[in-house]
Amino acid sequence: VDELVEGAIGPQEAVEPPRPKPDAPPSPTYSRYAVLPAVVLVAAASVFVVQSSLRSALTEAWIGESSLVSLERAVATVPDRSLAWLRLGLRQSRDGESDSAVPSLQKAVERAPGASSPRIALALELERVGRFDEAESALLSAAASEAGFRPRWSLANYYARRGNWDQVWRWTNESILADPGQLAAAASLGWRAEADPATILNLAIPDEPEINRRYFAYLYDLGQLDAMRQAWPRFSAVVTEAETHLATQYVDRLLAAGFVDDAVGAWNLLCDRALLPYGHLLGPDQRILTNPFFLTDPSGRGFDWTAHDHRGVLWTRP
Repeated sequence: VDELVEGAIGPQEAVEPPRPKPDAPPSPTYSRYAVLPAVVLVAAASVFVVQSSLRSALTEAWIGESSLVSLERAVATVPDRSLAWLRLGLRQSRDGESDSAVPSLQKAVERAPGASSPRIALALELERVGRFDEAESALLSAAASEAGFRPRWSLANYYARRGNWDQVWRWTNESILADPGQLAAAASLGWRAEADPATILNLAIPDEPEINRRYFAYLYDLGQLDAMRQAWPRFSAVVTEAETHLATQYVDRLLAAGFVDDAVGAWNLLCDRALLPYGHLLGPDQRILTNPFFLTDPSGRGFDWTAHDHRGVLWTRP
């Protein structure tokens, strides 16, 4: 029976006793002497950051004070700061210390080779002490290092002071091209020198559409009618609806000054381009009236009708 039972249920498998759990690895222990270098490094870095921030703040404060002592402290503390040397050189120049100002400004240039301001300041100081060739070289270098208005405008003024008008017109032209928004400042140089309007127009004012618009408006504000007559061909070639009011004001000034033929020509140009809603005056049909059927309200501009308000008089149109 035992054999039959054993054959029916199969042989008994041996059961292994449970294995003991492995011990957990011991927690690492650190020596206080091993941690000390890291603590010292962090502390040193913190001290460096604080010192650097404090030094930067002090330098900014010294530069802002503009006193000679403060600026000397600034360049001693941060000798690679171009602005500190620039402010120091300018202060030395104001104090009449050219022997010190020139080296300081040269250091400012060396520390900011791509900036024009230190070079311009150096050039002005060199010019002030009569070192003209060096001053010109510094200004040319400034214009080469920075494509902007100020270095070119500085060159135009330098050459005006030296009486070299060919270069004045060249650099005035380039300064306007660099920044058309500065046209009034640039063009004023020629007018202050009482130069011929045609010379200013042809040599100093770039023949560009936007610049021609700006220059005509500048001349209108200046009250230079003769110069406007010379600039009109350029302006009329690019006049748009936005400048129609300026153009009709020009016609009014021409009429007031007795330049009737010029006024008719300017008026007809505006009409022919449909910038004004009127017919051509004195054309093949010899029209002599503008807006003869009052199809639009009288504008009071140029050759159009002007409606005056008088007590007891009422006007209307069909």
